[in-house]
Amino acid sequence: RCREQTHWHRQRLCSRAAWKENRGRALDAMSSEDLVEHRGPPLDSKPLDQGNPRAGQQPSLRAALTPAPKKGILESWRGFAGLVTRSLRELFFMASENDSRLAEHRLPRAIWMLGVRYDLGPRQCDSDRAADESEQNNEMQEFRRDMQSRLWFTYRSNLAPITGNITSDSGWGCMLRSGQMMFAQALLVHNLGRNWRLPLDPAYRNLPDGYRQVLEWFEDQPSAPFSVHAIARAGEKIGKRAGTWLGPNTVCSAFASLHAASKCADQCGMQLLLLDTGDGDNTIYLDEARTSLQRGPTLVLLPVRLGMHTLDASYIQKVEHVFSFRQSVGFIGGRPASAHYFVASQGEAVFFLDPHTQRDKIVLHSNSGEALHRSFHCDTCRRMPLADIDASLTFGFYIRDAADLIDLADSIKKSNASMKGYPAISVADERRG
Repeated sequence: RCREQTHWHRQRLCSRAAWKENRGRALDAMSSEDLVEHRGPPLDSKPLDQGNPRAGQQPSLRAALTPAPKKGILESWRGFAGLVTRSLRELFFMASENDSRLAEHRLPRAIWMLGVRYDLGPRQCDSDRAADESEQNNEMQEFRRDMQSRLWFTYRSNLAPITGNITSDSGWGCMLRSGQMMFAQALLVHNLGRNWRLPLDPAYRNLPDGYRQVLEWFEDQPSAPFSVHAIARAGEKIGKRAGTWLGPNTVCSAFASLHAASKCADQCGMQLLLLDTGDGDNTIYLDEARTSLQRGPTLVLLPVRLGMHTLDASYIQKVEHVFSFRQSVGFIGGRPASAHYFVASQGEAVFFLDPHTQRDKIVLHSNSGEALHRSFHCDTCRRMPLADIDASLTFGFYIRDAADLIDLADSIKKSNASMKGYPAISVADERRG
């Protein structure tokens, strides 16, 4: 009997070792980006595996679950259940633009997108919905045009070497791309105004100079002032090696140093003020903003931490209200190692632009008659619950003049007065101490 028990334990250990080995092979077959959950690319994008032969590979059920001895059936079933659950989840997210936990009937009709309100949510009853169906369709079209007019920066492949032999930012550059999108939005507002919409003209050369200037500043060329190459170099100066994931604070610090070193302020007149003291006070100091405004319109970047891990429940309503501020250019953040650029809110849901799609690099030619710019705009709106966002994020505000600063301060104070608890953003005349 002792020999039988020893033999049974030996079989069980062997089966578990075999299962772990097969599971390890399956995980090794997936790229680092496959381990980051995302919503999937829009229909006109290039699949990830065209730029990275290993990206997008999924372990087959047969390879991951090779026949095990009878005593290892529990371990095999756990591996099978995990793979099936992951596959179903990915299939759902590829087919759906929204998170399944967002109940449409509980969301408000109003969507606030960077200071502009759209009423396009579901009505309480069918008769109300039918009464203004035409108006609601117009609102939907205007919202889509607004979303399509935002610059969308994603992973790119076949780039000039960023550093060493790295020729793509896939799997590590999502926060860099998110920071690019927020900074570019501020420049678009500065050059063209918040009400500008992308023209239907397909020729790149016919687009406004202010638009082409902004897009070419972010072109994936080592010489472009705000390219992924430039941001990676700036990150290395503060100890962040290219090819590693960067947080929102680091990316904002990189943009601040690039802005100071480039001719951006001289060419367009937009200043950059990074309010990052590391003490977590979440405060916009009016005296520092006024000083910056004396030199010209200013993009204020405010890194905050609103919770321990994910966004604390007491801040959800306060963060969603920030999108109603006329000066808002959104915020960057997301989930750990998976960053997005958030541009609108609908109650507890937030709309975002997702950089997790890989495409080939685009070389911009000012005189091109082709629609080169279409690769930098997205036709898909995606949403996620605010409660899922990481607690560390960075708000952006474009302030044109002193009157704009006063209006922003008043909006923040009114918002804080109407809600209980510690504010997500505060304003103060000056720093103390």
